[in-house]
Amino acid sequence: MNPRRLAVYGVAGALVLGLGVWRAVGFRTAAAKAAARPAGAGTVPVQTVAVGRGAVSARIALIGDVKGEHEMVVYPRVPGKLLKNLVREGDVVERGHPLGLVDRDDPSLRYEPARIVAPVGATVGRVYLDPGHQVDVKTAAYLLADLSSVRVRCWVDERDLPRVALGQEAKVRVDAYPNEVFTGSVTTVSPVVDRETRSAPIEVGLLNSSRMLLPGMMARVDLVIEKKSGVLIVPLDAIGRTRGGAFVFVRNGDHAQQRPVELGLTDREKVEILSGLNEGEEIVLAGRAFLRDGATIQVAPATGGD
Repeated sequence: MNPRRLAVYGVAGALVLGLGVWRAVGFRTAAAKAAARPAGAGTVPVQTVAVGRGAVSARIALIGDVKGEHEMVVYPRVPGKLLKNLVREGDVVERGHPLGLVDRDDPSLRYEPARIVAPVGATVGRVYLDPGHQVDVKTAAYLLADLSSVRVRCWVDERDLPRVALGQEAKVRVDAYPNEVFTGSVTTVSPVVDRETRSAPIEVGLLNSSRMLLPGMMARVDLVIEKKSGVLIVPLDAIGRTRGGAFVFVRNGDHAQQRPVELGLTDREKVEILSGLNEGEEIVLAGRAFLRDGATIQVAPATGGD
């Protein structure tokens, strides 16, 4: 390559490298100056929210399985060969409705096919066998389920178990209907903790007149273990934390004052304030991460409390 062209390339590369180093050093210097800036220097734009009163609930998130309120496996009354299924899964049957026919195992005698009948009125949840299968009185043939109401069986960690009680409200969601929330209540709490999992089963009962909840679905359960109303609350995003505990930034004119607070019940969006704040005070919601105690703030219009 031409030596003169190499020289030009070398000069250009040096200029680019020098410019990059200058920018990097300049950026670090600016960042260092910003970090060393005393509290209160400069103005930080923030949004505030007024401390208000409202309701807050403490919840436990659980995973469980939907089951029919009453599920029953139906067995043939005689041994033989299954001739025919008279129902399909999803059929609603009354008590005594024939479910299937069995050809009895006795070639020396002539019998009418034996009927397998529904012992209760319910929905056919499973047809376990195809025609031609050999059956006896211990062969599961059909599963019947009463779907007018369902239950969700969950397991609760032993640490949370003392806070679970009969009648507590539960919000249930299933993947099949992501925008639907089903409301039920705790109907059963086991008094025995499993030694391996250190958890105990509970059941949540729900009315299911729409038949949307089906046995076997996975359910996400929010169990309301405590609820308060008329208490001081603030958005959860307004809370900061240090080793010393929780704090908020309170608006004091055009400055932000860091103040410790004692927290109570907490849900996904808000938290109860036990001490440290008064109703009507304004606290910083957006921009809190950029503040120090005593910082100068520029406040956007405040929003009302919940």
